[in-house]
Amino acid sequence: MKLLVLIDDYPSDKNLYSNVFAHARVKEYIKLGYIVEVVITSNYKSVEDYVYEDVKVFGSAKITDIKKKITDFKPDAILVHFALGRIIKHILTKDSKTPTIIWVHGYEALGWYRRLFNFDPFVLKTYYKLLSLIFRNTIQLYFFRQLIKFANQNKNIDFVFVSEWMKGIAAKDCLIRIKNSEIIGNPIDDSLFYYQEKNESMRFNILMIRPFNSKKYGTDLVTEALIILKKNPIFENLNFTIVGKDAEKSKLFSHFKDAKNVMIKGTFLDQKSIKVLHDQNGVFLAISRQDAQGVSMCEAMSSGLAIISSNNTAIPEFIPDYQGGLLSNNTPSDIANKILEIVENKALFLKLSKQGSEFIRKKVGFESIINQELNVINKSIKRNDANII
Repeated sequence: MKLLVLIDDYPSDKNLYSNVFAHARVKEYIKLGYIVEVVITSNYKSVEDYVYEDVKVFGSAKITDIKKKITDFKPDAILVHFALGRIIKHILTKDSKTPTIIWVHGYEALGWYRRLFNFDPFVLKTYYKLLSLIFRNTIQLYFFRQLIKFANQNKNIDFVFVSEWMKGIAAKDCLIRIKNSEIIGNPIDDSLFYYQEKNESMRFNILMIRPFNSKKYGTDLVTEALIILKKNPIFENLNFTIVGKDAEKSKLFSHFKDAKNVMIKGTFLDQKSIKVLHDQNGVFLAISRQDAQGVSMCEAMSSGLAIISSNNTAIPEFIPDYQGGLLSNNTPSDIANKILEIVENKALFLKLSKQGSEFIRKKVGFESIINQELNVINKSIKRNDANII
């Protein structure tokens, strides 16, 4: 069985970290006997064809070349990640009889007004960026609505959303009901992020791995929470490891660069390095203003860290409050209080560590998610075959 993946970017030897979640899926499909090739669809990303870890990647971004690839490869199903305007217009809404499954990750289907937290009203260039976002987003949502409308009348197209929240918001922002869809989270590699039992003393070791170049990840809120905590005598007993892009340019760094119990690194970590940090710490800070799932949060849960996150968007679907972790109201004082609550209650810490890992591995463990995705793919192919007959 042949599968063709259309995606805006893909890992290579020179670009190791782009859309690695898709590469993990593709490798597993191949391992299970499927013939898979990948096409890069971005109109700004045209590269030579290449092979990356036994995956054939077609690098041309021209619509005519993508159409020719579909014709020549004759896939049994087309799998799409990040359905952007021109691909919707020229490929997905044409009269194709090939079963097509479209994964919806977020930015391609959400209204611009859901990202206002990234803009500073007191900075002039903010308004130029906002106008640009509104223009591009309005066009994208128009095309995505056309795609949903087409899919509602075409049994060959299915959508996969990573969360109930993501599906509901996409339908609301595109002003249309979505008929053919499944809810399947992004998989986590639970063979790498396996459960490591924590001893009670590890609740004093707190880890955060978040980029500092977007307000989405609430690093400003965590900074204010730590400033509050610093006034508490217990702060001296805590050890913070904070890693993320631009961390060393942040307010957090300027406040805590001389603190012996706060280690801050502005770097990128591969997954094996992240697992090492998981095993050295007991609590994981995953504050967010918006998340369709939160993969790094789920990986930390799987490893056995007690999670402190936010009671918004899709996060409660992946962290039952006081069962899988603690959910804050996203005020610095409440974040600080949640940290104190775990640190001061070793029984709660041990409970969250174990129950959180069990919950998330059952919900989005790698084998389970891949099986769910393949079931959707195979069901779509069989339905198409039946319609042809």
